[in-house]
Amino acid sequence: MKFLFLLLLCFRVFSQEVVSDKDLYKKGEAIQEATYENNLQSDYISGKGKVKEKATLTIKQLYLEAFKYYDELIKNYPDSEYYADALFEKANIEYWYKSHSEARESFTKIVSMVNNTAYKNEALVILATIAIDEKNYS
Repeated sequence: MKFLFLLLLCFRVFSQEVVSDKDLYKKGEAIQEATYENNLQSDYISGKGKVKEKATLTIKQLYLEAFKYYDELIKNYPDSEYYADALFEKANIEYWYKSHSEARESFTKIVSMVNNTAYKNEALVILATIAIDEKNYS
């Protein structure tokens, strides 16, 4: 119930036209935070099959909704102070919910960014994990 309230609040607060890089980042972040809380709750769902499946699908849909805002920020505001944060969040969503090849591209971009040390180590670890998953040891 708390999750639904937070989600409705997010959509209400951000239902106005999104115009700035900060608005895009904050909207994606709010959806992702609300989704994270719901994800923790879904881990405790004792139901099997359809109940757990439906909760997992909803969580994926919400992360993909946050992905749209990060992607829009990245495309429209390449000089934004939120660019690296949005790229990192986008890459993580790609890794967990889209494709490893897209995630590899985004994490590689993070590693190659000159002024970005905050996410570089994490990006390298995830790139190594992708290589192991794909058995690409070259």
